[in-house]
Amino acid sequence: MYFEASVLMQVLERARKDHEFKRAVVDHLAGNSPPSAMERLMKLAEEQARFNEALVGWVARNASLHGAVAVVVNPPGPLGLAANLARGLTGAEVGVAAEERGDIYVMSLRSRRVDLNQFLRSFAKRYGVSGGGHPNAAGARMPKPLLKTLVEELNLLAGGP
Repeated sequence: MYFEASVLMQVLERARKDHEFKRAVVDHLAGNSPPSAMERLMKLAEEQARFNEALVGWVARNASLHGAVAVVVNPPGPLGLAANLARGLTGAEVGVAAEERGDIYVMSLRSRRVDLNQFLRSFAKRYGVSGGGHPNAAGARMPKPLLKTLVEELNLLAGGP
């Protein structure tokens, strides 16, 4: 059961915006067939697993630690996973993965102790940006120059130096 769930999770990440394929997966599952019985699904899951493994190495080489906050910019993979890896691989309290899109950053944040939703909702209100989510997993969009301020404020909240 865990294997089947893992296969499905990998594929959904890999398929991204391939909605036709996702519909085919739903049809397959609706027929009471396990994910592993679908050949293309297994191939994509294997590709995503290899991709994720490469992302681990990339984050390990590129994460910068700012007190209790680890940051990666433009990771070659899912932002949520990159934020989790940045946090976990550096031992930081908070992981931030930011992707440049023109003059803004689109970000994913992860933590186990800091209420990221509460922090980002307050931060967004004060700086006129968007942000929020769940206590341990949240996202934000803001002008690039605000990243430094975000990291500084998160570091203070997380008890960093």
